[in-house]
Amino acid sequence: AFPHSAHRSRLMEDKMNTTQTTSFGLYRFLQQHFNDVVEQLRAVLEAAGFEVITEIDLTKVLERKAQAHLKRHRVFVICHLDLAVAALSIAPKSAPFLLCNVDVYHLDDQQVEVTITIPLEQSGAQLEPHLQIIAEDMGKRLEHVVHALKG
Repeated sequence: AFPHSAHRSRLMEDKMNTTQTTSFGLYRFLQQHFNDVVEQLRAVLEAAGFEVITEIDLTKVLERKAQAHLKRHRVFVICHLDLAVAALSIAPKSAPFLLCNVDVYHLDDQQVEVTITIPLEQSGAQLEPHLQIIAEDMGKRLEHVVHALKG
């Protein structure tokens, strides 16, 4: 083993136990089987008040349409219906920013990455004050979702 491999393992363990933030949202690495993460995610989303609008098995779509054979990858399009109603009553054209993508990507045997994009919060647009409050609320709820995932 290389001298730095123990250090690299420790860094990966630290990444597994924390939520990372990027310019487009949140992500977290989990040490679980892919299907277990998908089931856990569904339960956590429901408990947090998010509705799964659609679920796309990206791996199957790419195999069927592009003959590509990639690692397992599932995309959930989610929406918090109460927050969506509130936002749409303030800004009727805000609908595209109310849908969030949750990517579940199989890295290897028992490593899965979950990434949540938060378009309303990350749009960079100057939001009307009431809409800004809704965006912050959605961001906090999505952070809770990521933190609630075990693994």
